[in-house]
Amino acid sequence: MLNSEESEIISFAKGVAIILVLYGHSLQYGNGTVFFSEGLYWENPVMKTIYSFHMPLFIMLSGYLSFFSISKRGYRAAIYKRLRIFIPICTTWAFILWFIDFLRGRTGTLLSLICYFLTDFWFLWAVIYATIFVCLVEVTSQKFGLYGTILCYLLFIVLALFTPNLFWSDAYKFIIPYFMVGYYGAKNKLHIPRHFPIAIFLFLCWFILLIFYDYDAYIYTTGISLLQKDNIPYQLLVNLYRWCIGFVGCFSVLYLIVNVYKFVSKRSLPFLSILSRTIRYMGNNSIAFYLLSTYMYVYIIPPLTNDFHLNYITTAIETVLVTASCLLLWKLLSYFPALSKIVVGK
Repeated sequence: MLNSEESEIISFAKGVAIILVLYGHSLQYGNGTVFFSEGLYWENPVMKTIYSFHMPLFIMLSGYLSFFSISKRGYRAAIYKRLRIFIPICTTWAFILWFIDFLRGRTGTLLSLICYFLTDFWFLWAVIYATIFVCLVEVTSQKFGLYGTILCYLLFIVLALFTPNLFWSDAYKFIIPYFMVGYYGAKNKLHIPRHFPIAIFLFLCWFILLIFYDYDAYIYTTGISLLQKDNIPYQLLVNLYRWCIGFVGCFSVLYLIVNVYKFVSKRSLPFLSILSRTIRYMGNNSIAFYLLSTYMYVYIIPPLTNDFHLNYITTAIETVLVTASCLLLWKLLSYFPALSKIVVGK
């Protein structure tokens, strides 16, 4: 089990991660029509930095925590818990989006409903598939030893490279390895690199890799699969690069987060204490902020910021306002527990 300090650090790290997700979405959707419609955000250096590691960090922390959940509940119960919480959420939001289409004059079809169900909150599905896969690896390893483990990973590689990108499956393929590293890091009691020279080396590697981060490096643009790709060696290189920068970025940021948290926790300043508690609160409820903010960015922020131009301070203010709006919505939902469970899972 996690001790209190480890639990607080994980919550703090998840809080930082969700703040970066919100800031990244504010950057993308909240800096004017031109910036969004012409895809200028793809080449933005802040966007590149955030997107090089933020979802891998989220899923790695999920994998880390999943070890303790699976150890406590067992494989079947852990998978069932994921399905019990996430499937109602995906179903609810699919119908909400389907209804929004109807209100906007679009004819909703059964196929569009299924697509909303399977794709719009892809991170939840990624956690489900990753949980199933790690349980499969564990069971196979227990029955067949090392050969079973190797077989599972070979199967993953084949499926990742030679199956089509249906319902955002390439995104799942991309982040499952980070979940596995988090899970087995917890299982083997591995710690974030604590030595300063190692941290400097990681940051240096991350900086060098970021120099080469371009449009093709985003998982959303080139995917993972080799099917229907004109240049297979190039796609393999992109896949390798994307996984490498994700891991290096994750470990670099985790080193920074751990040391910032330790610095903040040792100070008795009220402001720092409140800030730390707020970030941990967001971390403990990161899924709720992720879910409630998504369509604020899709439907509300763009019209309100139509004439804006790129400004990082304005982006930060938008992030704070969206965060506050999510908190308010969630507080309202808390008066209706049954509704809250199918909307945000709590």
